[in-house]
Parts: sequence; C-alpha cells; structure tokens
Amino acid sequence: MSLYGVMRTGVSGMNAQSSKLGTVADNIANSNTTGYKRSASEFTSMVLSQGTGAYNSGGVQANTVRAISQQGTLSYTTSSLNLAIDGNGFFRGGRS
Repeated sequence: MSLYGVMRTGVSGMNAQSSKLGTVADNIANSNTTGYKRSASEFTSMVLSQGTGAYNSGGVQANTVRAISQQGTLSYTTSSLNLAIDGNGFFRGGRS
C-alpha cells in the first residue's frame, strides 16, 4: 500500500465523521423547529481493487438520509389558519 493510499483512507474517514457530526448538529439545532424531520447518516465501506497480492485499505463514505416521507408530529393550536396533513402528502407551494 502506498503512502497516498494511507492518506486517502485517513481523509475519507475524517470526511465521513465530519458529515456525521454535521447531521447531528442539524438535528440538535432544529430539535424544537416545527415541521423539522430528523436526518441520519449511514456509512458505506469502499473496497478498492489493487491487483493480486497487493493490499489497498479503501475508505469510507457517509450518506445523509432525510426522513421527509415519515409522519411528523401533529399538534393542536388555537389558530383556525393552521393546517396539517395526516398521512401521505405534501403542501403545494406557489399559486396555481
């Protein structure tokens, strides 16, 4: 394994952890925001082929998954102008 391969593996790990920390920070910052749905990070190991007898450490990649299709919390308000969708659906923006 080359020095470049070692550095690439370390950098990919730090980038993946940075992405995970950013996702956690977003979830904390928006924990009391009405309508916010949490995000999660999933890690994927990357295996790279180098040929016979050679070792390549590969790397890791973080993918952020947003839970926009999950049902949010419905809460009671005293305003007659507030709306919520129960079940599948989205608010349509703009004028028709």
